[in-house]
Amino acid sequence: MDKLRTIVEGAKFSTQAQDIADVQRMDEILDGIKWVLARTPECGVATRQPGVYAIGTWEWTPIPLLILYSFDSERVVLEAIVKSGAKPD
Repeated sequence: MDKLRTIVEGAKFSTQAQDIADVQRMDEILDGIKWVLARTPECGVATRQPGVYAIGTWEWTPIPLLILYSFDSERVVLEAIVKSGAKPD
């Protein structure tokens, strides 16, 4: 395993996370996402936007969430988070 990357919340992500803070156990969900991404950010799916990846929580949270992020060898930047109605194909 490579070294842990620093997790940085972008301004848009922070605002969106506050807007959906009603999701049950949101702090725990975000802690889990951050834990995974600090260790293996490659686990996400590349989006059409170069350098931006997506990871979802469809399998293990009460409300599906989609998190967009970018990363390099030092840090992971959480770009956006939205409620998602269905798991993408």
